[in-house]
Amino acid sequence: HRSYYEAHPDFGPNCESPFHATFGNGDELTIDQLASIRRAVWDSSVALLLQPGDLLVMDNLLVGHGRLAYTGERRFGAVLFQ
Repeated sequence: HRSYYEAHPDFGPNCESPFHATFGNGDELTIDQLASIRRAVWDSSVALLLQPGDLLVMDNLLVGHGRLAYTGERRFGAVLFQ
């Protein structure tokens, strides 16, 4: 939801947000609804600490995924298939 980016110090309220979510009828989500969704996502999150050589396979349609901030070099590879 764009409110995350509007409140973020690196983006601000006039940013071009990469996505925005509304209800199917076009109504905006309230701040309380967004907070509830964000809390549910955080509460159901699982953190993984990958080690060199580890492989993570996931279904992009089944799971939400992201990462927390980190420092250091990032190596990333992806394979997409049906």
